Amino acid sequence: MKNMEEIDPRFICGSCKLVLCEPYQLTFGHHLCKSCIHTDNNCAICLEVIETDKIGSDRGLENDMRRFSKTCSQCDWRGPLTFYKKHIEQNHGGSNDRFIWNGQVNGNDFSQNSLNSERLTGSYAGNRQLSNDGSFIWRITDVERKRIYAVSERQMSIDSEPFYSSPTGYKLCLRLYLNGDGNARGTHLSLFLVIMRNEFDAIIHWPFKYKIIFTLLNQLQSNSPSKSFWLDVNLTSFHSPTADMNIACGIPKFFRLDIFEQTYDEYVQNDTMFIKVEVDFTSERSELASVPGVNELANNEKHVDIIHEDIDPMSH
Repeated sequence: MKNMEEIDPRFICGSCKLVLCEPYQLTFGHHLCKSCIHTDNNCAICLEVIETDKIGSDRGLENDMRRFSKTCSQCDWRGPLTFYKKHIEQNHGGSNDRFIWNGQVNGNDFSQNSLNSERLTGSYAGNRQLSNDGSFIWRITDVERKRIYAVSERQMSIDSEPFYSSPTGYKLCLRLYLNGDGNARGTHLSLFLVIMRNEFDAIIHWPFKYKIIFTLLNQLQSNSPSKSFWLDVNLTSFHSPTADMNIACGIPKFFRLDIFEQTYDEYVQNDTMFIKVEVDFTSERSELASVPGVNELANNEKHVDIIHEDIDPMSH
C-alpha cells in the first residue's frame, strides 16, 4: 500500500502484522484477525493465553477502519477502505491486497515478491504464494526471549504463519519447541508439522502422505543440518482436518540443544533464526523398519505414535 506509513497502528494485527481482517479484541485489549485467533494459542504481543470463549469482534474498530482512506498499490486510486475491495475487484482482476506492516518482511527474507500481497478476504489466505514449490522458510525473530519463555514454560511452543504447498494445495504450519517437547524437553529442539483446515480440502488428495524435509538453516556456513521423514497415512493427523488444526506431528529430537548452544552464532544472527520445510511430492517411499523418534505426535497432544522414516543424517 502506498500510504502504509499513514496507517493507524490500531489497524494492524498483533499476530500476522498485516492490516486486520475481521478484527477481534482480546480480553487484555490487543487486536487480532479473526483467523489468527484460531491459529495462535497465545497473544503475540503479551503472550497471554487467548481465551476464545471470552472474546468477540470489535465492530467499533471495524467501523474506524472503514473510514480510513487508503491508496491502491496498483494505481493512483484513493478512497475509503470500504470501497477498496470493490475497486480491486473491478479494476485489477480481483487480486485483493493485504499488506505487510512496517517492513516486517523484506526482499532479503524471501525471494518471492508476493510476500507483500495477500488476499483481503473473510478467511485467512495469507502466504498462499510463499510456497508454489512445496517449500517454506520460517523466519523466527526474538529468539532469545522465546527461548527464555520456553525454558520457564511461559510459552513452550511457537507456531509459524500458515503456508501452502501450492496455490490450491495443503494448508500447513510449523510448531517449534525451543526447549524441547516431552522426552526431548531440555535436550533437543522439537519440530512438528501441522495440517490446517483449508477451503480447498474437498479437492485435495487425502491422506497427506508425502516426504517431509526439515532444515535448520546455518547462516554462516553451507552445512545446514536436515532430517527427512515419511508420514504415517494411518494417523488422523494427516487426514482431511475436521477442526481448524490437526494434531501436530514431527520430530521431537530434531536438533540437540547442547550443540545448538555451542554453535549458536551459526544459526542465530541478529536474534533471528530460519527453519526450512519442504514437501517432496516426487520421492517414492521405501520399505524401512520403524525407527523411534521420528513422526511422533507432540507430547502435549496426549498421544504418541511412530512410523517408518527416511533420514538424511544431520551434521550435528
